[in-house]
Amino acid sequence: MIDGMKEIYGRLSDQVSRDIFEARLMYSISGDYVYLGKLFRCSDLYGTVRRMLKNDPKEKVIFGMGVFGKVLVEAYQQEFGFAGFLDNNRDIPYKGLQALPFSEVAGRHGSVTVYISVRNGFMEIKKQLLDAGMEENDIVCIGETVLKSEEERQYFDLEVLWERRYEKEVFIDGGAYDGQTAVRFVEWAADAQRAVYAFEPDGQNLGRCADALSGLDGTECHLSDKGLWKELGRLSFAEEGFGAKLSETGESLVEVNALDSLVKENVTFIKLDIEGSEKEALEGAAGIIRRDKPRLAVCVYHKPGDILSIPETILGIREDYRFYLRQYSIGFAETVLYAL
Repeated sequence: MIDGMKEIYGRLSDQVSRDIFEARLMYSISGDYVYLGKLFRCSDLYGTVRRMLKNDPKEKVIFGMGVFGKVLVEAYQQEFGFAGFLDNNRDIPYKGLQALPFSEVAGRHGSVTVYISVRNGFMEIKKQLLDAGMEENDIVCIGETVLKSEEERQYFDLEVLWERRYEKEVFIDGGAYDGQTAVRFVEWAADAQRAVYAFEPDGQNLGRCADALSGLDGTECHLSDKGLWKELGRLSFAEEGFGAKLSETGESLVEVNALDSLVKENVTFIKLDIEGSEKEALEGAAGIIRRDKPRLAVCVYHKPGDILSIPETILGIREDYRFYLRQYSIGFAETVLYAL
């Protein structure tokens, strides 16, 4: 294992990648949110949120004692000193910060800002605060900032990706969700000939993905409801919309197959965000990877061991990849490994 870690570390191409690798690895080992704070500091989002806090002269309270809220404490408490938490469900202190009475905070218009630290459901929480008497300028939705960052940057912001595009770019979108990653691929590919192979087995997502692909004029689009795996088969699947995944406890069955069997033309770019099945999908794309050496953008956060097992899998297929790591969210999610 030590030799494998050294090999991966030696393939990381810049200091940001090395810092993310260390923080990700230590969090996987320890579960300590200190390392999620260090991971967050490696992201561009860290600077965006810091500027919000620095420009806010009011007392600051965090709504939400979940992962996002605790990482905000780890990242900024020493500099900005949050006054405490608000939360509908918890009253356990974290790092000395207490849960504050809701009525007390809601009644302090103009002297306190509530930072909503959840990724999903922040609009409902904002409405709850407004209904309690707070004003718009007393509320900041950190989750909205996170989603905007992911939508604008993830998978295509790495500078070296912009140095060369091929005459024809063929993009595999593994875990296409709502099709917006394919939209950003078309923007990135610019004047190149373009083809998209999108894979989305969740029925709730498939229609939205089809709508997005139908608007990509000048792009050859293929949409499949198959899941990506290392071989042909049928596996249990949990249809959950956002976060849908292959799962032993899933109540439906989906057909899965290897990319090597599903795509026959030369591939230039593979993106995989398939909720923990990335390693098996890479194994099923071994022929494409050996033949074409496509750019890879693979999520490495769904399982604790992904930070090691996924780069090991890639190097087991081809030994000439170099790696970059980038972080696109608060907390443990949205760590992407780029292999070029």
